[in-house]
Amino acid sequence: MPLRKRLFDSFVVVLILSSFWASAAHAQRFGDVPSDYWAADFIDTLADVGITAGCGNGNYCPDASVSRAQMAVFLERGMNGGTFSPPAATGTVFNDVGAGDFAAAWIEQLFADGITAGCGNNNYCPNDAVTRAEMAVFLERATRGSNYSPPPATGVFSDVSPGQFAAAWIEQLAADGITSGCGGGKYCPDAEVKRDQMAVFLVRAFDLVKTIPSAMALSPADGSQQVGLEPIVSAIFSETVADATVSDATFSLSRDSDEIPATVILDGSNNKAKLASDKTLALLTPHTAT
Repeated sequence: MPLRKRLFDSFVVVLILSSFWASAAHAQRFGDVPSDYWAADFIDTLADVGITAGCGNGNYCPDASVSRAQMAVFLERGMNGGTFSPPAATGTVFNDVGAGDFAAAWIEQLFADGITAGCGNNNYCPNDAVTRAEMAVFLERATRGSNYSPPPATGVFSDVSPGQFAAAWIEQLAADGITSGCGGGKYCPDAEVKRDQMAVFLVRAFDLVKTIPSAMALSPADGSQQVGLEPIVSAIFSETVADATVSDATFSLSRDSDEIPATVILDGSNNKAKLASDKTLALLTPHTAT
């Protein structure tokens, strides 16, 4: 195989133990979301890609329930990007959503995209909290298309029978790895979705990744590249692949004598790779095959 076709076939990722870079990678974005909060990385990623700016006054309100109006904004930005802005609302789509109401344009766009038909009687119920059952339908339609229909339910969760509302959608959400339920083999379909939980669902459903600020990227003389990796949430880095053919590869994180596996998905079409790991910082060193 020509050298140019074997370029970047293998890599080594070495963990950098630097408190300076660790603190930079985990700077607190919202006043009510400490850096060690269980969903902090997901919330930070959601903000980083422009899907949320929080609930006001520098906070995110992680324990607050997600309303159907807020869900429309989350979904449309997840589908179209953080900079997306829908057309002005007309106020003629749903009886309970006037043109000047909060998120009216987003709600009407969600309807136009076929993701929702409302809550019945030509209403949308914008102030109602989204349940976990409703969320499953919202997310699957938003990520798979308005015409998608999941396979019949089989009874994956003990509290979701096959004939129950949204059962098939719930089980598909689990099959997609977006949820594992609420614990004890249950899904809690009637529970309200909180904003911290929604961050996790959105990041997983739309495969959102936190981009690396240029200030956190180094270009040492030896050609290696330092990148910041948020725990659980993937990070994106750019690597020149030129004319090389790239494919899925395996990375290794080294810490002292221990090696921790991580995975990477390489995309030769846009010269980017997505590295998933549970460590804060890594030094990426490409090794050219000979």
